[in-house]
Amino acid sequence: MKRSVLGIVLSMVMVLSLVSCGKKEAVAETEATVAETKAAPAETKAPEEVLSVAPEGYLVGVGTSDITPKEPVEIVGNISAKKASEVASPLMVKAAVIRAGETGAILITIDTLKCPEPEEAIRKVSELTGVPKENIMVSASHTHSAPFYTYYFDNFTESILEAVKKAEEDLEPCTLETGSTEVKGISENRRLLASDGTVWNNFLLPEEERKELEAAGPVDNTVTLLTARTDDGKLKAVVWNFADHPNTENSGKISADYPGYVQEKVNKKLGYDTVTLFINGAAGDIDTFKSTDEVSDALTDAIVKAATKTKKIEKTEIRGIQDTLSISERDAEFASEEIKKKWPSDYDSFKTSYDTTKKTGRKKTSVPVSAISFGEDLVISAEPGELFSTYGLQVRDISTFKNTMIAEATNGFVGYIPTKKDFALGGYETWYGQHSFLDKEAGELIVAKMKKQVRLILLQEHLMNS
Repeated sequence: MKRSVLGIVLSMVMVLSLVSCGKKEAVAETEATVAETKAAPAETKAPEEVLSVAPEGYLVGVGTSDITPKEPVEIVGNISAKKASEVASPLMVKAAVIRAGETGAILITIDTLKCPEPEEAIRKVSELTGVPKENIMVSASHTHSAPFYTYYFDNFTESILEAVKKAEEDLEPCTLETGSTEVKGISENRRLLASDGTVWNNFLLPEEERKELEAAGPVDNTVTLLTARTDDGKLKAVVWNFADHPNTENSGKISADYPGYVQEKVNKKLGYDTVTLFINGAAGDIDTFKSTDEVSDALTDAIVKAATKTKKIEKTEIRGIQDTLSISERDAEFASEEIKKKWPSDYDSFKTSYDTTKKTGRKKTSVPVSAISFGEDLVISAEPGELFSTYGLQVRDISTFKNTMIAEATNGFVGYIPTKKDFALGGYETWYGQHSFLDKEAGELIVAKMKKQVRLILLQEHLMNS
């Protein structure tokens, strides 16, 4: 396809529009991206980029697989694992297959703390469905009341394939819609600035002290939806995105935490069954002291109300981009004095985590960063770490899509991704160990790639359709 004058003009208009919107920090990179795209041979696509135009509309299918343990297991999410045998809410793998002509996208959510090494599962899903690997996302909910992901190694891939096969068999014409709303008061930035200029995590302080301290970072209150509606007007699937640690379940039972309760409550409120797929946002420094019912009630009300106001995605177009960054692990340094001061009860556990991580040596870690877009209306920008809220807001701020989802713990897991400022302030998320090991530059590198993909995927649409 030859690049037309109109395509070039559209690209330049996009650059100018970014300036007029006050997003000047995006201009230099966007201009470079435009120049790179214009200079490419006519048949060249963006790395691993896929475009589909299907005037007949979208087909959507959903499927699930129950991965709730049938025997007592250790549940993780705390520094010390706890044994659990009772189930508060089931743990599920859920899949939404979205078809648009010859290609499509597959969104898979799993009720685990981390996303197990998903490469084999993604490869097999791609082979089964014909959907390109870059158009497949596997996102962990990050529930703190599930077994460690190694528990699922023997059947993880099979559970995902089961859900995807069911979704493929369930395909039917649907209207895709998207929208967003806000839910305030149920989440907070858990890093608090103390008088000595350092950060204390809110869960390490009594309530009276927490109330006196200011948060070290922002909170993202956005709830973003992607819904599939059948011809009879019913919701077949609701993909929803919100940033908050799922650690409200204090019963000691196996649980999908608040996302699992939202599934039950949305069905009850609608009066029929749908499938809700939760994608956690940039929640590395976000948590809540509200109860599971308080959080799930507020989110259920917001989701059901917002679903009545979502707008149709007019263009039947799906694109995906994936790039893999190679990021160094940082030099091992044990935060001995800070841990003794702030979290002495688990000092030995942190030392074990430090020693275990240090044994692997300072090496490079593969960090997959990806984006999937639906027309000009929605983009899902994903990475595998526990991204801090500041970074998530930065990506959303430069996006010119009508709605933007930030997906963490997706297609892998690489621990916490604090900002440079937050590394200087200290706190649990910055202590070297199995939960935090990437270089201090990792956040800047990851977010720069996320921003570039979000811009590029929309620029490609303008150029391809010009």
